[in-house]
Amino acid sequence: MQLIKNRIDGGGSAVMRENPKDIAFSNAANGDRAAFPLHRIFESQVADRAEAAAVVFRGEQLSYRQLNLRANQLAHFLMQHGIGAEWRVAVCLKPSLEVLVSLLAILKAGGVYVPLDPTDPAERIAAILEDSQPGLVLTQSGLLAKLPDIPKTSIFCFDREWEAVQSFPGGNPETEIEWDQSAYLVYTSGTTGRPKGVIASHRNLAHYILAAQRHYGFDDRDTMPAVARFAFSISLFELLSPLAAGGRLLILEREDVLNFKRIVEVLGEVTVIHASPGWWRRFLAYVLAGNFDASQFLHVRHVSSGGDMVPADLLETMKQVFLNAEVFVIYGCTEISCMACTYPAPRDQPCHKSWLGQPFENVALKLCDPEQRPVPNGTEGEIYLGGLGVTKGYLNLPKLTQEKFVDLDGQRFYRTGDLGRIEGGKLEMLGRIDFQIQLRGIRIEPGEIETHLRQAPGVKDAIVMARELGNSDKSLVAYIVLKEGEGEDIEAIGEFLRGRLPQYMVPAAFVVLDAIPVNTNQKVDRRALPAPTAANIARPGTIVPPRDEWEKGLVEIFEKTLGNQPLSTQNSFYELGGDSLQAIQILLEVEQRWSRTLPITILLEAQSIRELAAVIRSPAEEAAPRAKDVVTLRRGGAKPPLFCLQGVWLYQELAQYVDQDQPVYGVFLQEEVELLKTKRFDEVNSAFSDIPRVAARYLESIRAVQPHGPYYLAGFSFAGLIAFEMARQLKAAGEEAALVALLDSAVVGKVAWRRRLQGHWGFFREQGTSHLINRARHRLKGVLGRGKQPFGETTSRFGAADQEDTLDQVSAHAAATYFPQPYDG
Repeated sequence: MQLIKNRIDGGGSAVMRENPKDIAFSNAANGDRAAFPLHRIFESQVADRAEAAAVVFRGEQLSYRQLNLRANQLAHFLMQHGIGAEWRVAVCLKPSLEVLVSLLAILKAGGVYVPLDPTDPAERIAAILEDSQPGLVLTQSGLLAKLPDIPKTSIFCFDREWEAVQSFPGGNPETEIEWDQSAYLVYTSGTTGRPKGVIASHRNLAHYILAAQRHYGFDDRDTMPAVARFAFSISLFELLSPLAAGGRLLILEREDVLNFKRIVEVLGEVTVIHASPGWWRRFLAYVLAGNFDASQFLHVRHVSSGGDMVPADLLETMKQVFLNAEVFVIYGCTEISCMACTYPAPRDQPCHKSWLGQPFENVALKLCDPEQRPVPNGTEGEIYLGGLGVTKGYLNLPKLTQEKFVDLDGQRFYRTGDLGRIEGGKLEMLGRIDFQIQLRGIRIEPGEIETHLRQAPGVKDAIVMARELGNSDKSLVAYIVLKEGEGEDIEAIGEFLRGRLPQYMVPAAFVVLDAIPVNTNQKVDRRALPAPTAANIARPGTIVPPRDEWEKGLVEIFEKTLGNQPLSTQNSFYELGGDSLQAIQILLEVEQRWSRTLPITILLEAQSIRELAAVIRSPAEEAAPRAKDVVTLRRGGAKPPLFCLQGVWLYQELAQYVDQDQPVYGVFLQEEVELLKTKRFDEVNSAFSDIPRVAARYLESIRAVQPHGPYYLAGFSFAGLIAFEMARQLKAAGEEAALVALLDSAVVGKVAWRRRLQGHWGFFREQGTSHLINRARHRLKGVLGRGKQPFGETTSRFGAADQEDTLDQVSAHAAATYFPQPYDG
C-alpha cells in the first residue's frame, strides 16, 4: 500500500505522494495511520466495536453494526440506481437516524452528499436542486411539498420505500474512491442572492475529520450532540467525528437545540459539544441566570465555538461554566473544510483578544496585503489558507472560483476575506475585509472597538458599523446589548471608550438592542441591524451649554418647538427628531428674533445647534447662504444621483437602502416654503396647481446639481405625477430619464378593472381574508392620512392644519386637471 505523507514544509508548501486507487493517510507528527476514505474508518470501528452504541435519536439507539447494515443496504440500492462517482444525491430530511444513514450510504456508493434544509423556503430548495442537478433526492413524504416538480422516479421517501431497501445486501460495498473524487456539496449564501455550492473531495473530508480527532483527542469514550443544521458544513464535524473515533452521536430535534432546559439534560450525557458564538451566548446566559451548579458539567471535557468571531468574554464564560473542559476556538469555513486553525483558551490567564491560534496539521497559512504580497508578523492582512482542506471550488461558478481560489508560490490557497495578524506565534482575528471601515482617510477595524465595548460598564455584547446619521457622511455606530439589570448610561460607555481609543474610533451614536440579530446559522446578521434614526440613537457626551446669546436663543427655540429639554448645543435638528413643519416654525422664530431669513437647507444640513448659531452670528452680507432647493440625504458615490421629489424626511429611510455608490437628494421648492411660512395660501394655489409648471421648476433645481442626464427620479404619492411629467419634459428636451419611480402614486393610465380584479383574486387565494383586511386598512389609512406636507410629513403643530388643508386642495386640483401627454420612456 502506498502511503501519503502529508506535511507543511518550511516554505509553506504541501508535499504529497499518492496512489489514487489505494490510499492511506499518514500523520507525520505521531505516526498514527488511518485508512482512507473516511467511511472506511467508520467500517474499521464497526469491526472493533460492532455492538457499541453509535447513534441515538428520540430514545432509539443503533449500534455500529446496525448503523453500518442500514447504510450498506441503502448504498447498494443507490448503486443499482446508477449512483456512483460524481453523481449527486440530495438529502432533504428532518433530524432523524435516516440523515446519518443517508450520509454514510452516499459516501460508500461513491456519490456526492448534498444536504438540504427542509425549513428553507421552497424557492431556495428549488434553486439548489436546479444548480446541483442530483440524480436522486432522499426525503420523507411529509416534505414532498417542499420539493419542486421533479420526476417521481428521482425521489426516494424513507417512510414509504425503506422496506424495499432492506432486501439489498448488507456487506460493505467494494467501491474504489479516487483521492480527488467529490464527497459532498454544501451550499452557502451568495452575494448574488442565489446560494452557491462548495464542492469538497474525499481528501478534504478526511482532513476535516481527522485533523480535529487528532488534535482534540476524541476517542471511544466521547459522546457528541449534533447541534448545527445539517445543511451547514460544520454539521459533518458533529456527525462524523464521534463515529471516526468510536464514540457516540446524539441527534437532536431542531426545537431541542434552542430549548435550553433540554440542552442542560443533554449535557448530562455528552463529553464534547461545539456550537456557534451566538448559540453559546444565549445558552450560557440561561445557565447563569438559572443558578445551575457547575459541578453537573464536570464530565464535559471539550467545548468549542467557531463559525463567527468568538469574543474573549465568551471564552471566559465558557471556562466559568465548564470547569473541567478544554475550551477551544475553531476557525475555518466551508471552502477550506472548516478545520483551519484552533486556539486553546488558557485556564491560568484571561482572554483579551479574539485569537484563532495556530493552524491544524496539514494547513498552510499566509497573511497578504491587497496585492497578495506577504505581510510581516504584527501587521494586519487578509487570511489565506492552503493545504489539504482547500476544496475544489464553487459549482458552476468558474469566475468566482478563480477569484477566491488563487495560486501563491505554486500552492493553491483560499482567500477567506477575513482580516488577521500574527502576534506571539498566534493568529488574531480582526474582522472581515468587507467590515473594515475607512472614515475620513483613516482605516478602522470595528473588531477592536467591539472588544473594548464588551468590556465597557453595563455592556453585554456589541457590533460596530459605519452608517449614515441623517444627512451627514458615514459615522461609527455601535449596536449594544446591555447586561440584565443595567441602566442605559451612554455617557459612561463613551467615557470608557475615550479612555482607551483615539477619538476617531469612538462611535458617534449608540443603538441599544435586546439582542444582536443572528441568521439561521447563528452568525451575526449585520443586514438585520436597524438603520440609526432619531428615534433609536443616543449619542455620548455631556450637555454642552450655550456660550453666547445666539446659541442660548437657538436652544430656547429648539426646546420650545421640539418639546425636548434640556438640549446640548452639540445636538442637531435631525437627531432630535424634527419634522418639516417644525423646521418652518424654527425658521420663523429665527426670523422674528434676529431678522435673519434662512433657507431651510441650512437648518437641515447643520450638524449642530452651535453650527447653526455660527451662521446667524455672522454678518448677513457675508454669511447668508444662497437659497437652494436640494438637500443632501446621502453624499458620495460615482453613480448619477437619485432625486426624491417634494420631500426630505419622507425619503430619509429610503436613502439607507439605495446603492451605496449612488448619492441621494431630497428636492423641494423654496418658494413653496416661503408662501407657507407667511400663510399666503392663495399664492400657493396659483403657483403650484399646474403640474407641468411645477415639474419645470423642479427641473431647474435638479439641473443646478446635475446639468445633464441620465436622471433618476422618485416621487411619493402626488410627487409621482411630478416625476412622470419631469421625465416627459426631459425626453422632449433630448435628455434621458433612466428611472422614474412612482412610490404609492397614481398610475398614469389606469389598469383595467378586470386585471385589478384578477390580481386581488390571486392575492386572496394566497393570503385569504388577511389580504382583504390589509387592503381595507390601507384604504382607511389613505383617507385619514391625506394632506401630506411639502416634505412628506403630517402634523397638527403650529397651525399646520391650515397648511395641510391648503396643500390637500392644491394637490387634488392639480391632479384632477392634469392630463398626461404620451411618454414612452
